[in-house]
Amino acid sequence: MVPGSGSKQGTLKFGTEWFLFDRFTEQARAVLVSAETEAQRAGADEVDSVHLALGCLGQQESDVDRLLSHHAVLPGMVAGMLRVEPVVDPGRAKLPMSDVAKQELVAAMRLAMAAGRTMVTSAHLLEAILLVDPDGELGSALALAGVDPDQWRTDLGAGVSSESLPTGQRSTPLD
Repeated sequence: MVPGSGSKQGTLKFGTEWFLFDRFTEQARAVLVSAETEAQRAGADEVDSVHLALGCLGQQESDVDRLLSHHAVLPGMVAGMLRVEPVVDPGRAKLPMSDVAKQELVAAMRLAMAAGRTMVTSAHLLEAILLVDPDGELGSALALAGVDPDQWRTDLGAGVSSESLPTGQRSTPLD
């Protein structure tokens, strides 16, 4: 599935549901495609929070990648801590979003708007997952990896990226 594909301009179809993504960056749209792929691989019957998180963590050179790097955390390390258990009906081609995942998409849009941004990024998606279910698998995995949720929110609000940090403040997992 190609982000933004479908019979409606600026939309993406999950199962029988259409979501408007005119305000999602290309990378955020790629997260949704990756999330559906992760759900299909796991044999899930819908795209859920953990699949969205894995989609966010799987995007190289993304805002999520830069934020985690700033916290000296490898995205693969966090992804490895998330459990994706197979469920019934692994053969479905198009998967619907779970109710929780839909709430997370709406929360991501609200986070972007509250920050004065015109586009939803993959970092907004990851933050929305943490906002909707702060004690869920992603929050636990990030905490185990040493990411402080309050600092994450501060950095997200400030738009931290590798490029915006002065050279002396760049932090990578290999420092």
